[in-house]
Amino acid sequence: MADDTRQSPSSETPSDNATRPRPREPANIMPGGMANTAGGMPADFTIGDAVRSIKLEEFKTIHRKPCARDGLLTGIGSGFAVGGIAAVLGRPVWKAANFAVAGFCLSSLGAYQYCQYRRGIEKAGMKRAVEIMDRKKADMQAKREARRKAKEEADRLEEERRKEEDRRRSWKFWLEKNLKFW
Repeated sequence: MADDTRQSPSSETPSDNATRPRPREPANIMPGGMANTAGGMPADFTIGDAVRSIKLEEFKTIHRKPCARDGLLTGIGSGFAVGGIAAVLGRPVWKAANFAVAGFCLSSLGAYQYCQYRRGIEKAGMKRAVEIMDRKKADMQAKREARRKAKEEADRLEEERRKEEDRRRSWKFWLEKNLKFW
């Protein structure tokens, strides 16, 4: 059998080990990150920070936001209906009130999302309509340009024909055609 020509690991020189860089951290962690944050730092904000970021002006103008009015009106109606039904069925007042609030929240959120969905569809349709109108406008412009060029060409040919006809009617044409001196 043939001898093994591979080098054994003990045959590496000390200089080979010194030139190879050794990773200090796992390769898939970005600098400054943790293993589960994909390179980012943990969040340093609290719910209080989120609440403080809300301004009173936003509540004063909420009715101007698209779909907010529809969602809120739907939520008010369905919250009243759910709470009323719960009260009629004999639930305690606090439970009926909780049902009313839950009905308000869920139905207003649903109505808002449905309105946003319809707006998205309408926006896509409008974008498509604008594209179609632009394409038709470009086609009409091209047809107009082609008609204009065809009319110019017809006018040019008519002008040439008229000039040739005028030339043939002139006495020089008759002389050139009928009188040849040599």
